[in-house]
Amino acid sequence: MTDRPTTSGAEPGSFEDLLDTLDELDVPDGYRAGTVKGTVVLSPWSKGYYTRVMRLVCGQLEAYLPEGHVIERAPNLFVFPGAERAYGPGVHAADERVFDSDGTHLDGEALSFVTELTSSSTRDGDLTDKVRVYGRARTTKNPAP
Repeated sequence: MTDRPTTSGAEPGSFEDLLDTLDELDVPDGYRAGTVKGTVVLSPWSKGYYTRVMRLVCGQLEAYLPEGHVIERAPNLFVFPGAERAYGPGVHAADERVFDSDGTHLDGEALSFVTELTSSSTRDGDLTDKVRVYGRARTTKNPAP
């Protein structure tokens, strides 16, 4: 595997098929899977020093979260069916009820905050596609208070 995200060559028939592929994927150690622009993408896990940055972000924002929302660094996969995307942000805040699930695909509409820790290999997707998807998600059915 490389130090850069890699994409699959397979073209699933639907977004649901793509999510099924993610569930069945045997991901190599040190990598995580998500989707970008309709393909499965394997990305290397975060560098150790990102942990400090993520902890600082969480500590600074926790007091400002909407009521009932929690901030996490857990590797959760948030799904955006309307955009046919699924991302696992580095830091995320969401309505705590979204975590009352035994599933691995969490509702992206529950998010109130995301942080993506970018690197040279992920910067393009993090600052374009993900920004558009995250920015539109909450406004579609749950506008912020």
